[in-house]
Amino acid sequence: MSKSEMTLPGLSSAERKSLQKELDSDSINFQEVAVPNATFGEPTTIIALIYLTSSVLFTISLWLARKVRFQESSYELSVKDANGGEKKLTIRSKQSETETQKEIIGEVGKALGMDVTAVLARVQK
Repeated sequence: MSKSEMTLPGLSSAERKSLQKELDSDSINFQEVAVPNATFGEPTTIIALIYLTSSVLFTISLWLARKVRFQESSYELSVKDANGGEKKLTIRSKQSETETQKEIIGEVGKALGMDVTAVLARVQK
């Protein structure tokens, strides 16, 4: 049986290192993609493929909540359920990191048909 997964496109080398510190190597794979005509910055962009479990969902939701809070106002990602059904999600920053994390968990859970009650209970109030 396949695992549910999340794809995070457009990552930098620093974001890759950050994710490698947060998640164990069995939970994540990276793919580098060349950026056509890259004059400034990095000549490649990185795509992360994350295999979702409850603990990984908690960790990645916190990482994403921080990303949209401090770097971007929104971020697009995709999730694929165990049957191969794929959905695209847009994560937007909320008033607090905690609210953003809760929304990420809820949206991913909804898209995958996952019960995320236990994961949501771990988010600090």
